Amino acid sequence: MMNSSSPFLKNDSIDSLTHLSILFVLYNQKIDETEVYTYLKKSQLNFQWVIFDNSDENLVCDYNQKFIKPEKMLYLSYRKNLGLSKAYNFSIKKIRETSPDISWVLILDQDTQLNQDYLSEIIFLSETSEPIIYTPQVKSKKGHLSPSSFNPSLCFNLNTKQPKQFLSFPINSGTLWPINIFREHQFDESLFLDMIDFDIFFQLYSKDENIIVKPMASIINQSFSGDGFSTLSKDLNRFKIYTKDIMVFSKKWSVPSRYIQSLLIKRALKLNWHYKNFKFTQSLRTDSHKY
Repeated sequence: MMNSSSPFLKNDSIDSLTHLSILFVLYNQKIDETEVYTYLKKSQLNFQWVIFDNSDENLVCDYNQKFIKPEKMLYLSYRKNLGLSKAYNFSIKKIRETSPDISWVLILDQDTQLNQDYLSEIIFLSETSEPIIYTPQVKSKKGHLSPSSFNPSLCFNLNTKQPKQFLSFPINSGTLWPINIFREHQFDESLFLDMIDFDIFFQLYSKDENIIVKPMASIINQSFSGDGFSTLSKDLNRFKIYTKDIMVFSKKWSVPSRYIQSLLIKRALKLNWHYKNFKFTQSLRTDSHKY
C-alpha cells in the first residue's frame, strides 16, 4: 500500500481509481519482469490495467497470455509488432468502448522507472475534471529527456495561435491524458516508433487552440531496452526505422530537408564510428529517397 503522507495523495482515493486507466506497451518482455508492472503491483492501487503486447516472439506471448489469466487486466496482442501508434490507438479505442467510466489514460513504457511522488501526483491530478494534459520531467542516463521546449517556427511549419516559444513537447511515456482528447485526435499510424509524441502534440497545437499542457512537479526516469545491449544488426534496423519515421514526419509538417538530413547524417556518422562500419551512411543513402 502507498504511503498516504504524500502532499498529493487523498486518503479516500488510495484504493479507488476506477476512473484511471494505465496503458503500457510491451515488446518481447515478460510482463512480470518489467519495471512498470513490478512497481505498480506493489502499490496495490485499484486502477484499470491495459497492456498491449507488441511482442513477436511466440514464447514471450505464450508466457504473457498465461500470466494475465488470473490478473484483472485488459491484455491485447496480435503476436507481432504493430508499432507504437497502432498499439496506442487500438488500446485507447478498446478503453473507450469497454470502460465508459474511465476519464484519464496514463501512458507508460515498459522501461519507465516510477516513484512514489510521481504516482501520488498522478492520483491527485486524476481526481480533477479539467481537460489538461499533465507531463512530468523525464530524465535518462544522458540527462534531461522530456519535455522539450523550443520555438518550432525555427524549423517547423506549425500553424497555431498559441505563443510558439512556450509550447511544450513531452514524450508519451509518463504523460497523463484526459481520454476525451482522443474523440477527435489519434496517433499517426504512418509513424512506427519515432516522432509519434512530437506529431500528436503538433496535431493538438495546430487544431485545438485551447489545448493546455501543464508540467508536473515530479520527476521520473526512463531507460531504454537497448541501453544495456546492442549489436550492429539491431542498431542498423533501429536506424532504418528512425530514418523512415523522421522522413514521413518531416514531409507531413513541411520540415526543411536540410535540417532533417543534418540530423540523420550526424546520427549515421556517430554509429559508423561506434561500429567502425559504413553501413549506416550506406543505409541513409538508400532509404532517405524512399519516403
